[in-house]
Amino acid sequence: MFQTVFTEPLSKKVKLEFTYELFNTTNQQDRFSYNQLGGNYNQLDSLTSGQFKSIKTQNKLKAAMIYDYKKHKLTLGLTGRHVAIDNQNHFNSTAFNQNVADVLPNLFYVYRISRNSQFQTTFSTNSVLPDIQYLQPVVNNIDPNRIVVGNPNLRPSYDFNLNSYYNTYNPLSGFYASAGIYANYGLNQILSDLSYDQMGRINNQYLNGN
Repeated sequence: MFQTVFTEPLSKKVKLEFTYELFNTTNQQDRFSYNQLGGNYNQLDSLTSGQFKSIKTQNKLKAAMIYDYKKHKLTLGLTGRHVAIDNQNHFNSTAFNQNVADVLPNLFYVYRISRNSQFQTTFSTNSVLPDIQYLQPVVNNIDPNRIVVGNPNLRPSYDFNLNSYYNTYNPLSGFYASAGIYANYGLNQILSDLSYDQMGRINNQYLNGN
């Protein structure tokens, strides 16, 4: 992983901050299962076997304007991101790629009411691409009562978070109080779509949902 930060003061109250990140990761997951043939488990089952390799490269650039003066500090930021993932199925010599480009906004505000009390609000946006365990279209029957199948068509999931709170502290009396509110909304979350077959087994298929 590589990261660099650059800060440019515009005045005593305002500055710009730029952060660049680059990282590359590789994940591999092999799964082989065999059926009984002639008294031995030596017949490879193509429905429940697979060799998967996932190579992920992410470029991220964050730009933020920071205002800090007396009792107020405000940070407004945008994060531009490009993610490229090469998903390779070595078992059947196929591949499917993911290319995602998006912009994620965020906000941070602090009102310093006094030396021992403040009000703070944070809004953030996060995005996660599905891992290889959710993507590989292979039947996972390790638990015979719960059959799991991946979905190579899964899209990235997004989380929008709002967190506001107030706290105060009196060092002489030891009194401390705080109150806050938290809200979250998920877009394209990876969910389990459950169904039952005639034998009563659970079939679990991964899908996107809000």
